[in-house]
Amino acid sequence: MSENVTTLGDLLVPEDAATRKVLEAVGADEAFAGVAKQAVESFLPDLGAELIARIRDVLNVPVPGVVAGAWSRSVDLLKYRDPERYPPEKVSVVPLAAHTVSSRHKPAVEVEVSGVLPTPVKLRLALDVQLTAKVEGAKIAIQAGKIRKLMGGTLHLTGTLFAGEHQIGSGQRTIQIPGELSLGEGIAIAPSISLGEGVPIAGKPEPAPAAVPAGEPHPPAPAG
Repeated sequence: MSENVTTLGDLLVPEDAATRKVLEAVGADEAFAGVAKQAVESFLPDLGAELIARIRDVLNVPVPGVVAGAWSRSVDLLKYRDPERYPPEKVSVVPLAAHTVSSRHKPAVEVEVSGVLPTPVKLRLALDVQLTAKVEGAKIAIQAGKIRKLMGGTLHLTGTLFAGEHQIGSGQRTIQIPGELSLGEGIAIAPSISLGEGVPIAGKPEPAPAAVPAGEPHPPAPAG
């Protein structure tokens, strides 16, 4: 996937005031229950930049891949798992109806502080990522039960980032998908529903391109 693709970190980790909000969240961590307030205040400010960097690392996840992960659990796409109807060499190009995807993730960041207090203190910052994407005019290429490519379309993104009860970041952004965007090895279509009852995402499949030659990892671009 292109390095220029918007990530969760790009969308949700702001430069301004983020450090202060993160430190407030970390300061409430139960790891500090038995530590003197003065000692905590002596080293927390120095951790701010490191914590922000670690949060960016853990949120370095391309948004199109997150959205495609939600699509993979849609009941509309389950039929593409059937190898008899859709053999591995067949590529299906599926137009998506306009719809909204909601996705939630709970990663965590851990940092150990040593050499400041008599005993090391381990900080664990539990994050809560909430993302909503309104999808318009997109198509996906499916092969061998996996979503392989996203082709065209617009994603209107809204997201928030929490650490405990503290909102430490939020963002809104509209991104245009280029002619086609590879999803690497592909995202397997899973047998569960995540987009909400009665939310159709798939339109009528277009005719599949020519079969992919053996050994070629991704389907060719559709004609036109």
